[in-house]
Amino acid sequence: MSLFYRPWPFGKKGKAPYVGVITHGFVLDERGLKMSKSLGNVVDPSIVIGGGKNQGEAPSYGADVLRLWVSSVDYTGDVMIGPQVLRQMSDIYRKLRGTLRFLLANLHDWEACSCFLITIAIGFTPPLR
Repeated sequence: MSLFYRPWPFGKKGKAPYVGVITHGFVLDERGLKMSKSLGNVVDPSIVIGGGKNQGEAPSYGADVLRLWVSSVDYTGDVMIGPQVLRQMSDIYRKLRGTLRFLLANLHDWEACSCFLITIAIGFTPPLR
């Protein structure tokens, strides 16, 4: 038995206390290189959301574009992110948002009111005591 063997993850029953394990890949730049501070190819989420000092070089995409990228990549393998990928996600987001706004605007008897959302939010909010 190794000195560094740790039996505690398996508990007293001799089996793992979890059903499955999810693994993920690396975040790569557009050229397929691993993100690294020393290479200077790191994408800062705050710059993606708010934009950089030079808006032409690092425009503001907003949090929704970053959320769309995160939800659309296959995290079980390596994922790529960079200016070109973010531009593509921005285009997809704009088309998706425009389509959904068009569909909602053409619903019969639909009014843009927040009372429906408030009702849902109240249903999931625990009562105050």
